[in-house]
Amino acid sequence: MRRGRPLISAAGGWPVRAALTAAVAAVLILAGRGLRGEALGNPLVAPNGIVSLELAGTAERAGEIIELWTAGGVVGAARSSLWMDFGFIVLYTATLAMWVRWAMARKERAWWRAVGRVALVVVIAAAMADVAENVLLLRVLDGPAPLTTAWARRCALAKFGLLAGAVSYVLASSSRGTRSTS
Repeated sequence: MRRGRPLISAAGGWPVRAALTAAVAAVLILAGRGLRGEALGNPLVAPNGIVSLELAGTAERAGEIIELWTAGGVVGAARSSLWMDFGFIVLYTATLAMWVRWAMARKERAWWRAVGRVALVVVIAAAMADVAENVLLLRVLDGPAPLTTAWARRCALAKFGLLAGAVSYVLASSSRGTRSTS
């Protein structure tokens, strides 16, 4: 018994999935320059740009990164990349949720669909962790505090782990025993 049309449907067809995935890839490539690019990266202090700050974990480590960025005049670029990331969160959440729904439709077993429902919740939880992480990092850029920096790292690790789980579910749908619904 269906209650209505889902917000993100697997029935959108291959062109919709391809277009959203291409959009996410394009944003990743373009934003990657700002998020990990030359301006924010430094092989000794912040080799992975903003990701180095996400995973700093301590106020001292975050302070080193921010000091480097302040000297290079790129703290504003870091702040801008965090604000842009809020839009990217919406884009990747919609795209990954769509792929999870597609993966749910690939197998007929009830347990597979139940796991898919959990994967959809995981996608939303990852987005929430990413939003919390960005808010915390914006505060860290104003002056790193031990608790704020530690929680930003926890949110980043949660986000990465949750996204890996959801992507694993989608990839597992390609295994044997699938039925084609594209």
